[in-house]
Amino acid sequence: METNGHTNPTVLPKLPKGWACKTIEEICENVTTGGTPLRSNPRFYKGHINWFKTGELKDCYVEDSEEQITNEAIENSSAKLFPPETVLMAMYGDGRTITSLGILRKQAASNQACCAMIPNREVFRKSKNKSGKRESGNGAFLDRMTEGGGGEG
Repeated sequence: METNGHTNPTVLPKLPKGWACKTIEEICENVTTGGTPLRSNPRFYKGHINWFKTGELKDCYVEDSEEQITNEAIENSSAKLFPPETVLMAMYGDGRTITSLGILRKQAASNQACCAMIPNREVFRKSKNKSGKRESGNGAFLDRMTEGGGGEG
């Protein structure tokens, strides 16, 4: 694979039949990051909102986090709520976690080490067939990833 002196290839590998190459901007309505509420404020923790950290992303759907935060944390910090089907990606970490993915099953938040890619609902709706499985494109990759074919974890 050719590179331009960086880690990004200048020529992409051939895609599987039926897949399409799309930019993040084409498939996401928003790309942002999470945030960490002040650890020194106990009112921000032990709430009911799942709050994911990069070590919890295992290249599959995620539902329950190790820690939970409160509505007060969302209202008074950089933490944000993300809708179901948001794809979280570890932007940095210890080498084992970097680029790990997690797809939210329900509304949740994450720390600032997670990139949150909120999918464009129209794009993903169009890519599903009657069985609920996506036939092609990035949605198919996500389905295959969650079936265990997209990475170790």
